[in-house]
Amino acid sequence: MASQRNEVLILDDDAQLLESLAKAFEKKNIKIHITDNPSQAQTLVEQNPIGLIFVDCLLPTQSGVEVVQSMRRLFPPTVLDVVMMSGVFTDPAFVKDAVRETQAISFLKKPFDLEEVFKLVQTESAVIEASPRKLLYQLAAQSKLSYREKRKAIEAVDELHGFDLPFLYNLYCDVKASGFLNIATEDDKIFGVTFAQGCITQVDIPDQETYLGNLLLGQGFVDPADLEFLNKSPETPPKKLGFRLVQRSMISPHALEVVINLQTHIRLAKTLVDQNLKINFVEAETEKTSPFIDGDLFNQYLHDWIASKISSQWLKNHYLLWGENQFQRGPFFSDNSAFFKLPLIESQPEIVSTLLSEMNLNQILDLKKFSEGPFLKAVHLLITKGILVFKERAVLEDPVAKHKMLVRISDQLRGKNKLEVFDVISQIVGTRDHAPAVVEQEFLKFLGSEKSIEKRPEALRVYQNIRKQALEACDFAKKGNTSQIKKEITRNDVEMKLKAAAAFDEAKKLIE
Repeated sequence: MASQRNEVLILDDDAQLLESLAKAFEKKNIKIHITDNPSQAQTLVEQNPIGLIFVDCLLPTQSGVEVVQSMRRLFPPTVLDVVMMSGVFTDPAFVKDAVRETQAISFLKKPFDLEEVFKLVQTESAVIEASPRKLLYQLAAQSKLSYREKRKAIEAVDELHGFDLPFLYNLYCDVKASGFLNIATEDDKIFGVTFAQGCITQVDIPDQETYLGNLLLGQGFVDPADLEFLNKSPETPPKKLGFRLVQRSMISPHALEVVINLQTHIRLAKTLVDQNLKINFVEAETEKTSPFIDGDLFNQYLHDWIASKISSQWLKNHYLLWGENQFQRGPFFSDNSAFFKLPLIESQPEIVSTLLSEMNLNQILDLKKFSEGPFLKAVHLLITKGILVFKERAVLEDPVAKHKMLVRISDQLRGKNKLEVFDVISQIVGTRDHAPAVVEQEFLKFLGSEKSIEKRPEALRVYQNIRKQALEACDFAKKGNTSQIKKEITRNDVEMKLKAAAAFDEAKKLIE
């Protein structure tokens, strides 16, 4: 936040608006600069202590978004706050993209009330909005949730991690959503999930493999000879394999429905990638075509995804933030819940009663009563379904407990480079990783003061090391595009693996 700067710039080509704002700011004794020229705007920021600029999205020579992106190379969010404005481009999707691409603190839709402007200026810098992902997971600490609260939380999300998708999918099912969820990965793959009244009806993935034939064979629904015959006898125009099998009475419609549901399960599982994702949900009237994934079937798949797809390491990072919280019954708790019969829960006797004791998450982990990986997976399943929720976190003043928490964080950061450290602390605080200043601010807030451990040298040393690592990682992230760095690292890893494989083959030949 640029609280040390106390002048304002407005970049807009609307002469009437500029004149009105100039007069209004002068009455408030706020020094203001106005221009309709992007080059002059950059010069003004370079030569004056301007901490906040208002930029119109539609300028005569180029877009306001492009102007701010260019300025960000010299003036990151820690130095300059930006407010985007538009009376033309007010579509929610555009607003989200504009705010993300410019790292703006707000977006004003014209015409706007001058009081909206003064609220942003009076504090010299607007309060940074909480990450939508963080707000999403705050639902895990509410014992009563309205339909409206859930809708509001999921509508705000535009970025998350691939392992967050089960939590998000569950909420779309809960609110009976209808529409199209578009998912873009860091390596430019596009997935699409169609919802109809809370049921999943279709999943589109880049992999063109249908898996249908193998699934039919695996379930024993079709004879290999029949499948081979159909594959060697194409029809014109081409028809889907399932349709042809039913048409020839080789399988029943019910068997086809079972297999298509399994196919959808496989495709959904492929969306749960270990990457940061950009998402966009478009509400639309969609038809609940058969077959579809309803609530009961989704719950089975949810258990399997959490058990097999979500890594224990990711869960350790995710639940560090909740370590000092106790558990309580959630809105979907029932003594006879079917979830208590699922393997993740049933294989860990007394897990539910232990979670509902007066101990917090860290204290339960310290008992060593449960294996950490399966235990956190079970916790995540119960939290995702709203069977359990967290109680409000108490302020951590106990030096022994704080020392243990610090050791857990230190273990997660040990041996990691600056980019990896930044990824971990971004996940811990649930804040988008392309806003390093916000990540830094939120993590230091989570880390808290060293006052309670100042008389414990070992704890203080761990605290200072974590703080140092975090600050260095955030400074590193502020200087570059973390997505590009990740791609470069991935590319280098692939090259190293290829070289290693070639060296191995060469060595094998020499030995032979």
